[in-house]
Amino acid sequence: MKKFLCLLLAAVLAGLLILPCAAAEPTDFTDRSTIRNYNAVRMLADLGLVAGYSDGSFGPDKLIRREEVAKLMALLADADAESWALPFIAYCAQNEIVAGSNGRFRPADHVTLRELAKMLLVLLGEDSVRYVGAGWAQNVDQDAFEKGIYAGLTAGYEEDATRDNACLLIY
Repeated sequence: MKKFLCLLLAAVLAGLLILPCAAAEPTDFTDRSTIRNYNAVRMLADLGLVAGYSDGSFGPDKLIRREEVAKLMALLADADAESWALPFIAYCAQNEIVAGSNGRFRPADHVTLRELAKMLLVLLGEDSVRYVGAGWAQNVDQDAFEKGIYAGLTAGYEEDATRDNACLLIY
């Protein structure tokens, strides 16, 4: 897992070195001017992790749902899936990246920035047990801040994650 993440990071960094020399930009989002974290969004789009809508927009301020984040986490971890959300949710649940409440995943609920940070921390190898119980939020915030996951974030950690901010945290 860590080896894969290191290889992904190396590939991304190598790709970033090439970008300033490229003559033409890939097809861009029609709402590019409203994307605050454009470099993060563009990188994740170029890697095939996120996509825009059929009208060519990205929808940076649309809230991201738990099922969408589960897909991102599974793709980041190179999970094999055959259909939309179920295999991604199953992968994330089996690897303790996501947890439900009262035995329910609630796939259509929005995910907060803190919840996304927790998922990323577990994906990076942190012990998921640290993010359960009464002190979970404080532990997530402390670890996410120390690891730079919250770097550049201007929204509150308890706010629902927009697509734009989700890309920033993953970036």
